[in-house]
Amino acid sequence: VKHGDKVRIFNSRGTISAYALVTERVQPLKVQGRMVEMVGMIWHFGHGCGVSGDSCNQLTPSIGDANTGIPEFKAFLVDIRKEA
Repeated sequence: VKHGDKVRIFNSRGTISAYALVTERVQPLKVQGRMVEMVGMIWHFGHGCGVSGDSCNQLTPSIGDANTGIPEFKAFLVDIRKEA
């Protein structure tokens, strides 16, 4: 995937489309000997900003922390494929 490519971001909960913004600022992580890429997504666009698109809420788990009841929306797994 290159900067500006239209991509499909998906997991078992849903699928969204977006344009890739590839940067060297976020480096891959080594987890249990395997290189893993990190994906950042805009959470919401804000009222009246004139931008539309899919919401990453379609990919988030609906589970909360047992002690606080706060949703666990900040980390979840996805796969990315370049759209044709």
